[in-house]
Amino acid sequence: MIVTPTDFATITDLRVGGEPIPFDSGIHNDPIALEWFLGGVPKIEEGMVMYEQFSGYLKKKVMTEQEAKQMARVYLLYLFGASLYPSRRSKVHLSYIPVLRDLQTTSRFDLGGAALGAAYGFLGDSSRTEQGAAGYWRIWELWAYEVLWMYPPMCKHPDLSTLSRALIWSKKNMGTKEGRGDLNAFRLYLDELRVSQINWNPWRISGQGPEYLTRSRVVTASRVLLESAFGWQWYLGD
Repeated sequence: MIVTPTDFATITDLRVGGEPIPFDSGIHNDPIALEWFLGGVPKIEEGMVMYEQFSGYLKKKVMTEQEAKQMARVYLLYLFGASLYPSRRSKVHLSYIPVLRDLQTTSRFDLGGAALGAAYGFLGDSSRTEQGAAGYWRIWELWAYEVLWMYPPMCKHPDLSTLSRALIWSKKNMGTKEGRGDLNAFRLYLDELRVSQINWNPWRISGQGPEYLTRSRVVTASRVLLESAFGWQWYLGD
């Protein structure tokens, strides 16, 4: 079992499936392009930027439409680094910048697939090394609550059918975690997990549901190669 594209979309409200992201692994070497996209050239290390640098950009006073677009791109890139595509060093790849060229069309690209692919890659790395998880790591926590019933805390959200599920499990809606235990307790739980304990249909959505879920269901039933700035990862279909 693994988090599927449908699981990811339901938890995050972000579609898996769309046009390939136009990554540019060399854009960090083009200061003119960075100035046009972001309104400045951040401090760069190996094509990546500490996303906290962008907090200073967001304090600038916007005077023109171009500056407003630059601030919007900076904010989205900050979100990429702080949530969807973070590395273990709190950095974000600048190779994502071209997807923000036209802010009216950004949503057509496979941002969810890139985030899920990055999460797969970092999870694989963590299973083979002592490195901690990265990417949108919270996807594993929320999926374990809903699918495996693995020590879920009390949820205080007034409507438990709400999408996205990340909203259901936001900090303000979560009570004390009961029986959480330590790492050994989690491992023992998984070792003793039975088929009858698994919630095989956690996302009870009437009809087709939102468009992003419809597309993600198609991907879930397919064998697809997910691309992120951290590499390629297979999803083998469900």
